[in-house]
Amino acid sequence: MCNDKENSPSNFVNVDLKDHNDEGTIVTKPTWLHKIIPKSSYGYTNRQIKICCVFALVEFFAATVISIQAPFFPHVAASKGATSVEYGFVFGIFELSVFIMSPIFGAKMNSCDPKKVFNLGILTTGSCCLIFGFLNLLEDRVAFIASCLIVRMVEAVGDAAFVVASFTIIALEFPDSISTTFGTMETFYGLGMIGGPTIGGALYEVGGYSLPFSTMGALLLLSAFATYYILPELPSTQEKVTTSGLETFYLLKHPSIFITAYSIVATTAGVGFLHSTLEPQIDVIQPGLSKLVIGAVFILNGAVYALGAPTWGKLCDNVPQPKFFTLLGSVFNILGFIFIAPLLTITPNLWNICVGLVLFGLGLGSTLVSAFTQAMKDAVALGYPDDVATYGKVSGLWTSMTALGFFIGSVAGGVLLSMVGFQLGTVFVLGAQLLLVIMLLVNHYRCSRSNGKQKIQPLSPDPLSIINKEGRLDNDIRL
Repeated sequence: MCNDKENSPSNFVNVDLKDHNDEGTIVTKPTWLHKIIPKSSYGYTNRQIKICCVFALVEFFAATVISIQAPFFPHVAASKGATSVEYGFVFGIFELSVFIMSPIFGAKMNSCDPKKVFNLGILTTGSCCLIFGFLNLLEDRVAFIASCLIVRMVEAVGDAAFVVASFTIIALEFPDSISTTFGTMETFYGLGMIGGPTIGGALYEVGGYSLPFSTMGALLLLSAFATYYILPELPSTQEKVTTSGLETFYLLKHPSIFITAYSIVATTAGVGFLHSTLEPQIDVIQPGLSKLVIGAVFILNGAVYALGAPTWGKLCDNVPQPKFFTLLGSVFNILGFIFIAPLLTITPNLWNICVGLVLFGLGLGSTLVSAFTQAMKDAVALGYPDDVATYGKVSGLWTSMTALGFFIGSVAGGVLLSMVGFQLGTVFVLGAQLLLVIMLLVNHYRCSRSNGKQKIQPLSPDPLSIINKEGRLDNDIRL
């Protein structure tokens, strides 16, 4: 947004109500969020600690379940006669389904109990994981691929449900440290994505195709039952209104939120691009490497993201405009891909790739964590109510854009690798990041000029008087 922190409408939304008692003394009435979440003098309350522990466990198991089949599923599918396009689409359909379903869950979050949505999502994801472990019994190629696609789509519905619900709960329960909490949860999700292929490969070697899915699916189901009893009941203080999933995308009509959404797509597209192209490139520049070494190279990017996410979150919580870290992350992303695929006379080598993946991991954390916080602040500052309905819409948008970026990057990577090769193909990612830098700088310049032209006006005696009865900002103060 273009306004300063001190004059931001989002600050007015959270300000305490003030009234006078019978003796004429001013009495502060806390907002509904502060009534629900009493702050402990030691930091997080016991309630918040309990929520963090539950989320950390579930985020790790869920990410493991999603990524567990990467090392062996292509081999199993090929043994049944499936082509690379067919089993590649089994991976891609997951992200496409998440992209479609996340806005729907985000828009419905105000009419649903986020805890129930969270638990049902985990239950669905874990059940599908168990079912996926028995699909190898189908010998027919068409039946096998079709069944895998159906199960992966249903699994994606469960994943979208619990991810959107978890982000909504974070915004609801941690209003003063959204970025820090979000970054911490992303650490466990990242560790699950890193550990999933390793755990899956090890269990496959021990017990064959079914063991990885039955083991991790059972653990996720157990965590679903545990969260039902451990996760505290969430408050229900707002009017429940049912809206369509398209309302989530209405946020994109605002330039600041559109740029934030684009930053998510452009960054995760880079991840998808590498997932579908990096392994063949490593085989070209250094043939004969073991799958273990190649797997270790892939871990670099995710490990840096997972370990750095809490730090980025803490930094974003302490600045009025987190989009600065979006810009910084884009610079890291550009530098990372310059190292991964140098376009000049420098010969690509494995060390260049490793350095580039580390830089890209830093940019990934900076961009994605700041984007979630910036979108939440911008939505409230634009006049959307500071409640669970807005949290759900923003969470759905973030999850949907992440999935869209993965899907676009994976598809574009496969096409570009076959048409122009890996090095020229990376121009796709570099171009997307350069466009993001230009958009951020232009938006900053536009906002600076807009703030410079604004006339200084005296503050209203009651800051909340600028908010109408529907909980939105009056039209004359919107930007």
